[in-house]
Parts: sequence; structure tokens; C-alpha cells
Amino acid sequence: MLRNTLSIGAAALLVASASAQVVNNTDGPDVAVSRIANNSSSISEYGSSGGIAAFSMASTSCNVGDEVVRWNDSANDAPVIAQNIYRVAPDGRFTQLGYSWLKDSFCAVSETSCGTCVFGTGCNHLGIGCADTYGSGLNDGQNGVAKFEVNPTTGVWPANWSATPSGNSTTRGRLQCEAALCADPASTYIAEIQYVSEHDHEYGLARNNSSWIEIQWSSAGNANSNVSTTGGINMFDPGIFGWQDTHNDVVISEVRIVAEGGTGPAGDTIDGIFFVGSKATDIGGGAYRYDYVVHNFNSDRAVNSISIPTICSPTNLQYTDVEHHSGSPWGNADWNSSSNGSEISWESQQDYSQNQNANAIRWGTAYTFSFEANSAPAISMGSVDLGIFKPGTGSTLSADAIVPSANCCSGGSVSNLCTGVPNMVNSLGFPGVQNMVGSTNVIANDLQLDCAVIPANEFGFPVMSQGTTSIVLPTGGTLCVGPTFYRLTSLLSNSGPSGTFSFNVDNTTLPQLQNFAPGDTWYFQTWFRDGSSAANLTNSTSVTFCN
Repeated sequence: MLRNTLSIGAAALLVASASAQVVNNTDGPDVAVSRIANNSSSISEYGSSGGIAAFSMASTSCNVGDEVVRWNDSANDAPVIAQNIYRVAPDGRFTQLGYSWLKDSFCAVSETSCGTCVFGTGCNHLGIGCADTYGSGLNDGQNGVAKFEVNPTTGVWPANWSATPSGNSTTRGRLQCEAALCADPASTYIAEIQYVSEHDHEYGLARNNSSWIEIQWSSAGNANSNVSTTGGINMFDPGIFGWQDTHNDVVISEVRIVAEGGTGPAGDTIDGIFFVGSKATDIGGGAYRYDYVVHNFNSDRAVNSISIPTICSPTNLQYTDVEHHSGSPWGNADWNSSSNGSEISWESQQDYSQNQNANAIRWGTAYTFSFEANSAPAISMGSVDLGIFKPGTGSTLSADAIVPSANCCSGGSVSNLCTGVPNMVNSLGFPGVQNMVGSTNVIANDLQLDCAVIPANEFGFPVMSQGTTSIVLPTGGTLCVGPTFYRLTSLLSNSGPSGTFSFNVDNTTLPQLQNFAPGDTWYFQTWFRDGSSAANLTNSTSVTFCN
């Protein structure tokens, strides 16, 4: 059975204080990540080769449950530890840059950094309230084990590992980052640690086994400079929530394949979990960029397609996956994209019957899909469909997401006119400046006029017309809209100490029953007081509303 639930994060279930004291309030053995490389000395940097920089990070886990966690490496039930790195680019897109091979953990010690620790559990168990740390050297993926040999849903791994990392001695198996994409001071970087524990998963408690923290480079543009963490750890959520943390318009849905791994000894379903993030960015002219991230948290069945509803002729399609490396048999062939007039889709080049190692969204990886469309976001959440790669019960998973509305829009434009004309310089010695922000889509109704270089604490309002003129006014300024124009006096505002205006022009409340219609061109200009007996105007702005 497939289930779709909107995620509010696991932090509501478990609470971490500023001192990393963790409340033990879950039923069963429950592993959480309480610390990730909290200083530069707990991140190992190995240099670069072939344009790829290599790292490893220290990690501390806590048992936040009310039972001990099995940690017996010789019995094949100790956790494995995964490391990932993500980037939030200046344009707001979220992508995964790389991942590591896994640390096969061993011998849990009884540290007290998580709170009250119940001792006496021995090396083969992590006690209740106890912590266990692996330094960056121990977590070095060059000595790691293979992601493809682990069932991430159940946490089961083989009695004998058959694969070891191969390839370049600098980068093989390690947490990787394309050097050209790292150390950009305008980007935000997110490091993530995830524990996969069979004992934890048996009790349906895998959801909170991942945490994230921001990292930064000491030298801009140099991926081989010192790396350190910044800010505190964000417990109980995977790194995709860092996207939402930096952009609060991101929507994240949590969806599950219920009982993908069966049922545990206490009757808990062992679920495969995915997160789907979505974001719409206004890029002007009635167009929006839509970004989607599909993160496979722990499903062994994986995902090999995504379909998104849009009828508005999508353009500038982009797709970003994460490269499998160091001898992994998982494929890296880029997915194909298509659009049929009602939806846009990306799909792996091969399905499971053709190639069991085809490029699918495997556990601990996130793929990004983007396109542009001349349509504002729909008012209500839509639904995107994920195709499940491996056979099993149910073949499609649906997730709530931001999607384009059916109101397609093309042909919109914005330009500033009437600049450098006589009599426009105000008492500040400069002309006032007006710019339009928002979209040219009438349906979006988000036209906004922003004005600057206005004398402080003066009143002003916009005027609008469907024609242009050039009349030098005796009080100051040149009127550039007309001859018939409409005063938007309901928007009268004071420029305040900053000398700025911001007018939201609502199409439903225009004067004299005027309205903006698709295809119309309107001209806007802002009038303002400029001293007790003078006035002035900004430049004018031409807006053609899209069809």
C-alpha cells in the first residue's frame, strides 16, 4: 500500500536543546544523529583529483529510544553510516553534490553527550540515552562498504561484504564534491549524516535517523581550503529540510511505501520513505521556474520516473542527479524528458526488467528537476507522480507539490521609459527611480511598483494610462503618461526616512472601473511631493500583460 502524508518534520516527536541534551521518548530502540563534524578538526580533507574534492566527517549517534540498540558487527546488525553533501545555489535550486560509501560501525561506547546514559550494556549495544562517536578518520569512505549491498528499508546487510571502493586513491569511496561547485560564497552547503540500523528499523523508527548541518569553506572558490560547520545541528530530519530552511516558500511532502520491508516484531510497519520538495520562483514577464527535488530516504525499491502536471509549454528543462562512484554498479545515464501537453515527465532510460542497476533514485540520494512555464502557481497544492523502480505492491507514489496553474501566459514584457527627460531631477539632485516587480500575468495579480531616490518623508501615489505624453509641469517633473490618466490615490503613501515607495496595484480595485486584460499595455508613473511648493515624478514603466 502506498501512502501520501504532508511532512511537518520529526522534530515534533523528539526535542534537542541547545546543549544537545535529547529527550528519550520513543518506544523501542531509536538511533538519532546528535553531532556532525562540529568543527574543522572533525572534517578530514583529502585534496582533489580529476576535479573532484574528497572529504569525510565525524558523527555522533544517540539512542533516543527506551530500549538498547543492537550494535554487534559480527552478528551483522550494527548500523551503517552514510554521508551526503548538498548545495542551495544562489538562484534557489537545491542539488546533491555527492555521497560517500558507508562506515560499517562497531563497538558502541557509552558516552554521555546526549543526556543520562544507562551504562553496562557492553560493546554490542548502545545503551538508553547513550552516545557513540566515530571520528572523521573512522568514517573515511575509502575504507567503506557498499550502499548497493544494504537493504535500506530493513537495515539488513550481508554476512560478508563483497565490494570495496575502487578507483583513484584520493577520492575513492569518500564523500565527494565537484570542486567547481564547492566553496561558492553565494551558495549554502549542507552536510548530512544518516544511520541505517536493522534493530531501529524493525520498530518503524527509521524516519528520524538523519540530521544535517551547514558547512562552509574558509577560502571562497577553493574546495581544498579548510571546511568547517556553521550554526547548530538540525536533528531528526534529512538535508532536504535545509532547502526549506533557506527558502521558506519550499514545500516538502513526505510519502511512504507502507510496509515495504514488512512488519516488525512489535507489529510496526517497516516503511520506505521519500521526501518531495517543490518551489516556484517568479522570473518575470509572467514566467515562473518550478524546481522539484525527489529524495529517497530509505526505500530499496527506488524511483525511476517523475510526472508533473503542466499545460503551459514548459521550457528550459533541467535535470541533476548525483554520480555513483568508486566501482558502484548503479548506472549514471541521464534520464530522458518528455512533455505531452498535459504533463512533463523525466524517466530513467531503462526499467528494472531491462537493467536492475539502471540509474534510479536510490536510497540516500536526491535528484532535482526544473522547468520554466508561463503560468503562475496554482492556488491549491497539486500532485506529482513518482514511478517505483523495483517490482512490488503498487507502482506509483503521489506527493503533494506546488504545480503550475492552467492559466498559461505568454507575450508579457516590462520596460522603463521616460528616463533622462527634462525637469526630473528632484531636491536630492537625482531623478526618482521606479521599477515594476511581480509578474505580467493578470491572473497572478501581483503587480508591484517600487520607487527609490525619493525625498524622505514625502507623500506620493502612482498614476496610470494606456497612452504616453510628455508634459513639463510647472511644479516640477515631466508627466509621461496620458493624455487620459488615472490617479491611484487609494495607494497614497509616505516615503519615510528611507525615501522609498512600494505600491501593490490590485487589478480588482482600479479607479473608474478600469482593469488590466491579457494583451493590454499600460504605463505607470509615480507622482510625489518635493518640498512645500514643489512636486516631481519618477520615470514611467510600460507593462504589457501576457496572454
